[in-house]
Amino acid sequence: TVDAGPQVDLRFAGDPLPPGGAAELVPIERERSADVDLLDDSRRRIEFGLRSLGYKDAQAPYSRVEEGNGARLVITFTVARGPLFRIGLVEWPAELEVPASTLGQVAGFASGDPYSAEAVDLGRAEKTDVDAPGLE
Repeated sequence: TVDAGPQVDLRFAGDPLPPGGAAELVPIERERSADVDLLDDSRRRIEFGLRSLGYKDAQAPYSRVEEGNGARLVITFTVARGPLFRIGLVEWPAELEVPASTLGQVAGFASGDPYSAEAVDLGRAEKTDVDAPGLE
């Protein structure tokens, strides 16, 4: 005997999703599953996508509600982007022998860009590849 489980109704409330589409961010149909691990991963994917766009406080909690004596499972992600953060003034140590414009290109971010902790961390890691005295 095979129990297919309840029909799943996926909903989104609040702010728009980040690029990628609902099917990629919450792959219930592809995975044929709506277990808690998949939903937790999906929440993290949505939040990461928004944080990479500069919404560093983004949240996307979800709820699971059974309806019709368990025949239907309604999953709702409530997306809250929060405020948009941008990178302020980017300053490099004056004693560097590499022009600031070169460092900006290597780092991959500049003043006014949406703030993304991942991009800034990646830029920090990449700038260590530049041979410049005083660059740490």
